[in-house]
Amino acid sequence: MKDMGVKMMWIVPNILLYLLAIGVLWFIIVNAQTMQEISYFGIWIIGLLLLLLVNFFGSYQIANWIKQGKM
Repeated sequence: MKDMGVKMMWIVPNILLYLLAIGVLWFIIVNAQTMQEISYFGIWIIGLLLLLLVNFFGSYQIANWIKQGKM
């Protein structure tokens, strides 16, 4: 078994990014009407999608590293 600290160093921030994405989604839902009025709704949706893209890529990369035995 490889060093568990290295795995945790990559996995914990990834989990925290998913929690951040949930928080951003909640913020968007709660403030959707106001953001549409000031034309920021689209910017927040794009930001959320970019955050999720980074999260998914990070999860994929971590899974590949574990499968290859690098972690």
